[in-house]
Amino acid sequence: MKKRLQQSARNLAKSAARAIAARAPFLPTESASGSAAVAGGKPVRDLRLRPWPQSPSTSLLDWVRDVEPALREVFLSGVEGLPQPRARDFAARFADWCGARHGLLVPHGTDALRLGLAAVLEHDGLDWGGEVIVPNLTFIASANAVLDRHLRCVFVDVDPETLTLDPRRVEEAIRPGVTRAILPVHLFGLPCDVGALRALAKKHDLKIVEDAAQAHGAVHELGPAGSLGDVAAFSFQSSKNLSAGEGGALTTNDDALFERAYQLHNVGRPTLGAHRWLHASFGLNTRVNEYTAALLLARLARHQQEQDLRWLRFQQLHERLADIASVTPLALPSWVRRHGAHMFVFRYHAERCGGLSADDFVRALQAEGVPATAAYPSTVSAQPPLRSLAARFPDRVRAHETPVADDVIGKLLYLPHPLLLGSATDIDEVAAAFAKVQRHFDARQPSSTRTTTRAPRPTAPTPTPTTSSPRARRVPRVGVIGVGLQGMLHLRLLQQRRDVSVVGVTDADPSRATSAALDAGCRAYADVAALLDDVDAVVIATPHRQHAAAAVAALRRGAHVLCEKPLAASVVEADAIVAAARDGRGVFSMVFQSRFDPPLKRLRELVERGELGRVYSCHITEAGLRTRAYYRESPWRGTWRGEGGGVVVNQAPHVLDRYVWLVGKPLDVMARSERRLSDVETEDSCSLLLAHNDGVDGYIHVDTHTAPAISSHVLLCDGGRAELKDGRLRITQLRASIAETRLTSRESFAQLEGQTFDIPSGHLGAEELLAAQHDNFFAAVVGDAALVAPGVEGLASVELANAALLSAARRAPIALPLDRTAWSAFFAEKTGEPGC
Repeated sequence: MKKRLQQSARNLAKSAARAIAARAPFLPTESASGSAAVAGGKPVRDLRLRPWPQSPSTSLLDWVRDVEPALREVFLSGVEGLPQPRARDFAARFADWCGARHGLLVPHGTDALRLGLAAVLEHDGLDWGGEVIVPNLTFIASANAVLDRHLRCVFVDVDPETLTLDPRRVEEAIRPGVTRAILPVHLFGLPCDVGALRALAKKHDLKIVEDAAQAHGAVHELGPAGSLGDVAAFSFQSSKNLSAGEGGALTTNDDALFERAYQLHNVGRPTLGAHRWLHASFGLNTRVNEYTAALLLARLARHQQEQDLRWLRFQQLHERLADIASVTPLALPSWVRRHGAHMFVFRYHAERCGGLSADDFVRALQAEGVPATAAYPSTVSAQPPLRSLAARFPDRVRAHETPVADDVIGKLLYLPHPLLLGSATDIDEVAAAFAKVQRHFDARQPSSTRTTTRAPRPTAPTPTPTTSSPRARRVPRVGVIGVGLQGMLHLRLLQQRRDVSVVGVTDADPSRATSAALDAGCRAYADVAALLDDVDAVVIATPHRQHAAAAVAALRRGAHVLCEKPLAASVVEADAIVAAARDGRGVFSMVFQSRFDPPLKRLRELVERGELGRVYSCHITEAGLRTRAYYRESPWRGTWRGEGGGVVVNQAPHVLDRYVWLVGKPLDVMARSERRLSDVETEDSCSLLLAHNDGVDGYIHVDTHTAPAISSHVLLCDGGRAELKDGRLRITQLRASIAETRLTSRESFAQLEGQTFDIPSGHLGAEELLAAQHDNFFAAVVGDAALVAPGVEGLASVELANAALLSAARRAPIALPLDRTAWSAFFAEKTGEPGC
């Protein structure tokens, strides 16, 4: 016992020494600036003194604190298998972490894929079952699972930017009545284009089986990996971010699908009412032992913290390697909210590094102490067993041409995820090693042929290219009209983009335009007309009353227009903008950036899919605090002539747009507005009652005198309730319909059972939302995306705001569409400007 304690103490001392060494600051000495290590120089990092972090952790502290107690508990309990209390507990916790309703722990990730395919297609694998589309760049298990279930494997190409499944190639491969499912792979931890794939699945009545083996913690704009398709499969194999040596998990939101998967994994026994010797269906035995579950439970407790660190270091490394000519990190497309950071993958360009082969480049990095490795040496269809199978049984495999996947073979290199658990100093050392190797081998190339091309920075995700890549088109020239607070924010974000060229700015205050132009390194224009001569697109960020003149002028010139909210202060002005847009040639979009926030998008998706039944009512409260300083810094605020109203026109446009986006335009509006605390001429508080012709009603309250701020959206539905509060989406799903219960229940005060759960969606900050709006707008400009917030949809919120102001003044309900004559008379009276 004494010897064991002494050995433990020595191990602990070694671990502590390594940890201290790893935190030492990186100093750019000879090791970083001298000769390459492969040429006899000192390595950037001496792994004998400073090893990289390990995952899973081999720390004695982790063993004593977490792992040993968990395994001891299983041993002493005498329950190492059925009834699997720990396996069920882990599955439920992991599913919840993935935003899914159900989880199932199995021995391997391939088992999860096999079970998922069998369950989602209701296919026992005993006979021919149709085709499943798989990317030709992935680990072979994706194909093995399909073939194991007696399904034909159809290989298609990947997207050239992300190397994940290309939706365009998928649609080309679909055969009606034969194709049954799509198996997208979130490759290396990067979420694939699930939005486009879900649209294809809906169009062709296909199922989606996510291969999320490498994507623990990855988040798409539609939600976390594991909650995006009909069913998903994860792996806990030894190289994965969350590992137990081996293991897998299936996640799904479908109750019936989960029941089929559970029975299949447990020799045909149902989840409820099972009898040991009575089997409800055909089944296998893919149960997992309790030691695996206990180990995963212990590691899951720290997994989110580790993933947060990986994602931070991943982004830092992405930025640090952007100036290394010989490597290009994979793109981070606009739909990615968080990379799973399983591997940091990059393309290697030998021609930019003195012609050095990929293998030699890897050896040079490894000599510097960086654990670089070559990725897949072959596409899946070119793997020997697949080629043999296709030759012997041509009907089992169908391979389309995959030029993108073929081209990257031999050029893909990666850094493993444990490296991302280190410090910022570690990232500095990795970047220094890349720069050192680049410098050494590029210097050997004759100066007349040496490349100066640099890899693009990843700060602005690029839209998925179509057949004609956006990079081959002319970069749009952009101008900003109005450089107040919001205009300057637009300007700063535009400067960070690689897919636009910021030409200039204009403002009603020439000195402000000059100052902004100097800061941005662009030109200050005297007026809108002069700016329009030199640009292809404009962002309008002027005070509200100036929107119409600028937007109409730009649209009539054929420019693309992104207009800040509201579209206009008056519905008459908004009508003129919409008319110009319908006659114009440019793309026209509103700045309704909250439409890009994942929680709100998930809420709208729930409504569109009818997952909570018919909507009865929508209640929105958006209240905050605006001080006297807020109004003084922009004197046009809080005035009828400058702003066209108060809180309804300034703070409420996003709220009104969300309401219409979720439940549609109402039939009439009854409103009450007040000026409670502000010393301005317009209202600072307004409450609206809204009625629809289908029995739906709504309530909206906005004000500028509440602290702490409140942001709450509540949808009351026949099948439950959805609450979006302060960026968190909570769902209550009832087990029975309210309408049916009212008619059939014998109880006077019936209680409906239900389940309440949070849907993790990754609420975004203000700048991230605006950047997402820019992504969508400029992708639409080059023809690569549909607008999320078409400009003509800005008319509805203006009309609703005007109706509320008119209703509050008349103390009577106002019908929609709004009477333009009545509104114009009221608005002219308030502004003193006839014809508004």
